[in-house]
Amino acid sequence: MSDAIFAQFAGGMRTLNTALTAAFAPDGTVCYLLRKEGETNTLSVVKQLEDGFFIEFNEFRGDFTFTYADADPSFRDAFARSTHIGYGVPDADGDIEVFEFSKTLGVDIVDPNGTSPFWKAGVSKVESERFTIPSDGGDDDDDGSGD
Repeated sequence: MSDAIFAQFAGGMRTLNTALTAAFAPDGTVCYLLRKEGETNTLSVVKQLEDGFFIEFNEFRGDFTFTYADADPSFRDAFARSTHIGYGVPDADGDIEVFEFSKTLGVDIVDPNGTSPFWKAGVSKVESERFTIPSDGGDDDDDGSGD
């Protein structure tokens, strides 16, 4: 598949994921790629995802599948730095639920390839952990775009 066709395919799947999130997630749902700093419990924002994401419950495994459609290869760095996802509707304190990437990285985390434009990861809810969204969005990408 040519790069141009793949980019068009990824754009369509990004639109699909955005529509699925709008249809099935509560209004106000946000998604952040997060990383845990060293041995601490401190989570920091790697990237805020403004569209193109979808989280689906996997009944067979009892966890969730996170997908994000993006043909931009620079997203690989943000995805590689991430250890968790913050997802949900912020409460009155600006807190959202935290999900951890699967420990079986070789099986449950997949980069896009010629037949799929999705970044995919198995994620599990971290009990009793919430992430407070920074007032500035907290995006640490070099371009400062926040998306």
